[in-house]
Amino acid sequence: EGLGTVEGRVIDAKSGKPVTQFDVGHSLGLASTFNYQTNNFVSFFSEEGEFSLTSVQAGEATLYARSPGYAPQIQQVPQVVADDVVGGVLFRLEPGAAIEGRVIDLEGAPVENAQIFLLARVDQWMIEQVQYGGGFAPAATTDANGQFMVDSIGGDLTKITVVHSDYPNETVDGALALGQVSTVEIVMTGG
Repeated sequence: EGLGTVEGRVIDAKSGKPVTQFDVGHSLGLASTFNYQTNNFVSFFSEEGEFSLTSVQAGEATLYARSPGYAPQIQQVPQVVADDVVGGVLFRLEPGAAIEGRVIDLEGAPVENAQIFLLARVDQWMIEQVQYGGGFAPAATTDANGQFMVDSIGGDLTKITVVHSDYPNETVDGALALGQVSTVEIVMTGG
């Protein structure tokens, strides 16, 4: 039990140079895939690409790093020790994908405040738990024109689910190409 600190660096995999603006988040246990809905990211600005993530639960942890233009990456930390520092975590970020799109209704009108999830299925409990520090936060929310943008996506994304209280959830394919911006238009049916 207790909380520890994890420190490390984020660099560009190709050049080896520090990534100076990035976010790092964490979750309990050893995950093998990036959790796009992790809602505890901390933003860092460091000329050397350095971070110090405090308040990490002791035990096994998975750290997540993301930065605009890069695919997100995970690093497993087998043992976070309470009141101690684990150092030497190194993220080597590769070019990522991005998706921009528009959510409309059957008449072609924009749907504002639609929540974009990078998941194949979203249940209401997942959204409700965000206010309690758990659950799944949306990757983006549409603006007044129904538009959204999600950056820093890995090439493993296969589904996008749109949630809005006035419509049934809509799930579409989300195949992406690394280093490119994909465009999608999602039509909300029903409502």
